[in-house]
Amino acid sequence: MKKLFLMPLVALCLLFTACNGGNGPDNPDGKYDDYPYSTLTPEQQKSKLIAESDALLNKISDLPDQKAISLMETFAELVDISEPDGNLLIDFEKGYFEVNEFQGEYSWNATVRAWDFADAKGKIVFNFPSTVEGTTNNAKIELSGVGSDNMENINGDIIELPKELKAVISENGSEVAKIEVKAENPNIANVAKSASANASIGNYTIVANASKDGENKVNSTVKFSKGSDVLLSGTLSSTIDWEYINEYTSGSGYVERDTMINLDYQSFEVDITSNLALTGYVDIKNMNKDLRAIDKKYEDRYDSTWTEAKDKACAEEWVAAYNKYCKVRLVSRSEKYVIADLAFGVEPYEKTKQVWDDDNWTYVEVPDGYGYDVKHILVFNDKTEVDFEVFFGEGFEKVIQAWEDFFEKLGLVYEEDEPSDITDEVDWN
Repeated sequence: MKKLFLMPLVALCLLFTACNGGNGPDNPDGKYDDYPYSTLTPEQQKSKLIAESDALLNKISDLPDQKAISLMETFAELVDISEPDGNLLIDFEKGYFEVNEFQGEYSWNATVRAWDFADAKGKIVFNFPSTVEGTTNNAKIELSGVGSDNMENINGDIIELPKELKAVISENGSEVAKIEVKAENPNIANVAKSASANASIGNYTIVANASKDGENKVNSTVKFSKGSDVLLSGTLSSTIDWEYINEYTSGSGYVERDTMINLDYQSFEVDITSNLALTGYVDIKNMNKDLRAIDKKYEDRYDSTWTEAKDKACAEEWVAAYNKYCKVRLVSRSEKYVIADLAFGVEPYEKTKQVWDDDNWTYVEVPDGYGYDVKHILVFNDKTEVDFEVFFGEGFEKVIQAWEDFFEKLGLVYEEDEPSDITDEVDWN
């Protein structure tokens, strides 16, 4: 699994802006309630969406070539060669970043291919060459933060939730990218009163804001732009409930909590270019209540009495719950119609198990009946149902590959562990 130093900053931003604004339970679809369904066929809609996605891709075609991206690539490669002392780079599993614990200045030593350390108060600095084989440290990543004195127990570790975090990437003294995260009263016991996150890479910017609306509602927005052209934007509104487990005051005077976040309700809208919008809501509280009841009903699904028929019935009940509490649709704002609704269906798949092959002294996969999964489907005007992955498969390869290449450059790609040769489903007979 790759590690990336900026991910904890993103995680902190998500912590402060955990949820954000829409129209609420009484009017989940808001301004799109009166939109009729398009009369176009799924194939005609697909052609239009491909054209719009290609247009968006052309607008951001220079994003992967921004100088900050190549510097981050170089930094990631140097970290792969030698990781700074103190396990500074936090991976996805830890999910937060402690500025005070690792403050200091780390400089790449091209001779020994490792990082030299020097004291630096109140900040973390990386000095490194702009290319992997470079010998002059002309690039810099600097992280700094302002503490809040709010100490929290997250996953068993006591950390300070900062009021402000900043990361700046520069080359030859000129800034090429910056990320700033700010929060008013950051505290797990009480969602931050307001929070903001701003990032810039060349002429690209991402701006996110969140604010409390009463005790248990948070509204937030995010906007991705190139210059003055808004490429993507979104709003999200969530009703939340913070549940505390094992809360107590330590000898040092700060409160330690094991915290659980319960989301009751979310409504959202994601605007894609100036035309497309994905909008809807999820009644999370009631959906989870139904799903827990289904789990209880089919709690024997892991023992020997489980059958293919039970598997299908369980999946069908899960799908019914998803469709009852999740309402999502794709609309065209410019042409003022609904393109399709997002729904859920049951999908069969062929199960296999490993058995021992005496002739070849190895394990082989053999059929073992069918199982059933939940799949996403698009429902068009004439109730035609099209598999989501099929619809957004052929024709969208160019866009999908471009985004995958970009995220891989940033290191935002998981490296999956190789599967074991022997599973728990070995038939020894």
